[in-house]
Parts: sequence; C-alpha cells; structure tokens
Amino acid sequence: DSMEAAAVSELSPAAQAVDFIAAGGDLVLATNPAVVPAMYNAVLQRAGSDPAFAAQVDGAALHVLIAKQQTGLVGGTVAAAATGAGQLTVFERASDNSLAAFTGSGGAWAGPVSLGARMITQPAAAPVPGTPRLEAAVIGTDRATWLRGIANGAPTGPWTSIGGTATAPPAVAATSGGQLAVAVRGTDHAVYVKTYTPATGWGGWAGLNGRALDAPIGLTFSASGDLDVFVTGTDEQIYQNTRHSGRWAGWQSLGGVVAGGPAAITVPGGPVEIFVQSTGGAVYERSFSGTWSAWTALGGILTTSPAATPAGAGAAEAVADGADGRLYQDTFTAGTWSGWKLLPFG
Repeated sequence: DSMEAAAVSELSPAAQAVDFIAAGGDLVLATNPAVVPAMYNAVLQRAGSDPAFAAQVDGAALHVLIAKQQTGLVGGTVAAAATGAGQLTVFERASDNSLAAFTGSGGAWAGPVSLGARMITQPAAAPVPGTPRLEAAVIGTDRATWLRGIANGAPTGPWTSIGGTATAPPAVAATSGGQLAVAVRGTDHAVYVKTYTPATGWGGWAGLNGRALDAPIGLTFSASGDLDVFVTGTDEQIYQNTRHSGRWAGWQSLGGVVAGGPAAITVPGGPVEIFVQSTGGAVYERSFSGTWSAWTALGGILTTSPAATPAGAGAAEAVADGADGRLYQDTFTAGTWSGWKLLPFG
C-alpha cells in the first residue's frame, strides 16, 4: 500500500512502515527513496526486540516471494536425482545461469562440478534405474530443451538439443530399459511430451492440450510402465494425464491450491508420489497405490517448487530453496520423513 495516502501522512516514515506491517501489510510503497533507510531501520529494530513482529516480517516477505514466483518473476534453482544405491546429486542453477552438480553420499558432499549450459528456467533431472546414470534437462536461451547424462558426478557426453520452444521449466523421466520422456509447456501454454526409445530414437512432440502455469512439471514412469504427467492449472489445482498403452487418458484434477509446480517420482517397490508447495510455503506430498492418498504435510517454509527423486527401494529425497535463500533436504526411509535439514552448499 502507498505511504502517500492522506490517512497516514501525519506519521513519520518509520512509524508508517512499522504500523503497516503490524497491521498485516506485506509490501510498503514509498515513492520517495529518501525515506527508505528510516523505514528499513525501524522495521529491523522492532523485529530485533519483538519476536511476534519479526514473524510478521518473515510472513510478509514470504507472501511477496510466492507472489513473484506465481507470476514468473522468481524461478526455482534446483533439481535432484539419486542412483539406486542412494547417491544423491543436486543440480543447481548457478548465478551465471549454468548448471552445477553436487554429489553426496553418507553425509559427505563433493562439488560443484560445472556442467556448462545457459538456462532460462529451473533445471530438471531424473535417475536412469539400474544404472549409475542421471539425466539432466534444461531450457536453453534458444528455448529448446537440452539434455546431458551424468554418472558418478561427471558428464557422460555433451549437451544434446531435442528442440521445441518451451515457456516453462522442463521435466524428464527414465526407465530401466533406457526409455526417456521429456515434458514442456509450449508457447500456447499447453503441455507437450517427447519420448525416446533405444530402438527408434526420439519421436515427435505429442500435444496434450490443456493450459498450465509457468511452473515446473511433474513427470514419471509408474511401475506398470504408464507415463504420468502432472501440472499446475490456471486455477492453481494439480492436474494429471496418464499415457497407458500408447493412449493419453486426458486431464483429471487432483485438487489442492498450490504455488508453483509439482514434482513427481515413482519409488522403487512403492507408489507414485507428487510433491507441491502450498500457498503458505509448506511442502505437501500425495501418493498413488491404486487410489490417491490424502495430502500429507512435510512442513518447511519454501520460496520455490520442490524437487524430488527416488533414492533406492522404499526411499526418496526432496530438495528445495528455503525462505532464507539456502537449500534444504528431506529424506524418506523406513516409512518416515527425516524433516528438513540444511545442505552445506547453495
């Protein structure tokens, strides 16, 4: 709200800022730059002595960050993929828009390894089951989708373009038989999927219609071999489309009111799972084993859509940007989530 309004004109700039946030406001509009230092210092001083006010400041900042994310002004930075042995690689969009990889096992991390590229969105990644190979995907400055394989923390080959004109982050999925699938949002905001088989190579882009937000897409091959696509619709609900025996079923709503886009994985020996960021910043998870479960809260306060990966039989990992701008990891083993833990990088 504007601090030039007559109703607050008799207050000092410091009082205007403090009172505005205390009343539940998020974003102070000051047209005179000279008053900003007084506003900033007053808010900082009050937050340092008043924990309840400090929580209001944090909440206001989170509301603004999520609003920027929903309009495409704040992009995500990470993707994650783990081998069947549980070695996790976190792919981060670096400050120069290249891709960097950090690989961890047993609590020890190596990296970053620079993978090059110049991306314009959040990256994507997926493990190739039964192998040490991971597949990374980015949208280049030409808006084409580019792929590169990684194994044991090092590239297995150069970046390869599969074309297309994407307007949102990509998604990638793989099977143990060497099949790959990539999903993107096109210039018409519909979803397009392209698949690769070792016998025939890459097919063409298949249009799935619908309209998706400028947000990450969830993509996974289920245990049955079906290909599941998950997107956030323009009504901020999650939608699913499944390819079974070569035919797409059409979009079905899974409900929810989310910020950003979903991540999707298939846990070896377990269900299909999707992860979303709520409008309040927390992560929620839902799984499918014949029927969909209810949404389960995983907590956290995030500013970007979560990334997720299977991590061996019955195990999964989730990674996301926290409200403090740092990266956090949540691990699922033995039927329990560990809780969000700070990563030593990012």
